Amino acid sequence: MGFVASHSSHSLSSPHSSLQLSSSSSSSSSWSKSTLFSGTPLSFSPPTGQKAQTIKRLVLFSKRVSPLEEAMRIRRERELQKTTKFRKRPPLRRGRVSPRLPVPDDIPKPPYFGSNELPEISSEHQIHDSEGIVKMRAACELAARVLENAGKLVRVSSVNRFGLGWEPLFMLVNPFYDARLEFFSQSVGISDALYQLQGVSSLHMLVMLPSVTTNEIDKAVHQMIIDAGAYPSPLGYGGFPKSVCTSVNECMCHGIPDSRQLQDGDIINIDVTVYLNGYHGDTSKTFLCGNVSDALKRFVKVTEECLERGIAVCKDGASFKKIGKKIRGLVSHEHSSSLSSLLYEPVLD
Repeated sequence: MGFVASHSSHSLSSPHSSLQLSSSSSSSSSWSKSTLFSGTPLSFSPPTGQKAQTIKRLVLFSKRVSPLEEAMRIRRERELQKTTKFRKRPPLRRGRVSPRLPVPDDIPKPPYFGSNELPEISSEHQIHDSEGIVKMRAACELAARVLENAGKLVRVSSVNRFGLGWEPLFMLVNPFYDARLEFFSQSVGISDALYQLQGVSSLHMLVMLPSVTTNEIDKAVHQMIIDAGAYPSPLGYGGFPKSVCTSVNECMCHGIPDSRQLQDGDIINIDVTVYLNGYHGDTSKTFLCGNVSDALKRFVKVTEECLERGIAVCKDGASFKKIGKKIRGLVSHEHSSSLSSLLYEPVLD
């Protein structure tokens, strides 16, 4: 706010009244007769002459600059998104581990059940007869089926669909047909709802969306395994407290399911092992959660290539050493120290 001094006198009506600046009639007509210091805006007459031309040029310049300024703002926002989209994630923190889930008494248990100790591994090579091979294949097929359905589990959010107040929304996606199957559960648990859709084999989930907890995955896997008459092999093995291994981000393997929710940008390996008819079937797969960085995508792709190369070596008479050599060659080429540290296991040497 500007002030114009005049030769007229200034007066105060009282010590506690509002301070006023009184201007005489000889003052410029562009000012009001009385202007309060408390913030009343000054009234100006329309500019004329050179001043008006200057203001007009400023307005035109402002109009020309506005689109450029907006473009620069958009560019800054995009650059900020690029730098923050895959920002360094905080270290993985352990959540709450819930109690072990019960296994029905009528389901056959492995020898280590109830001991919480690691069983001794026989040094003798086992030669399986045709019946044993059939049982072994059945255990592996069950494990693969459970893993496939565990990967389909996507908890989107709690919703109030059509005003019914049904609580969680689940979604199975078939990316090939661009089909989406949604269903709701008011009283049925996550594992029950997931198990009921086991037969929908044509639907598969390539990307796991965030928000599901690994505890919920464990519960779903546990229920599917015992419903098939099998035992979840990890449960109690060396004291392991859960029925499946869920390894998130820097947890490379044998992670314990807990209450932590999967976050956008996570990767998770789900390792399913079942004990059926005296044989263990073991399988695992790594799933991407939401927007995953290119580096992690490449990491997952290399591990899948390692698996395929290892499988290609497997045949009658092939040694475990050849499997390890084939995989290690690819890992060395990709310069992945994290993978190399895992692959130097005795079984591959």
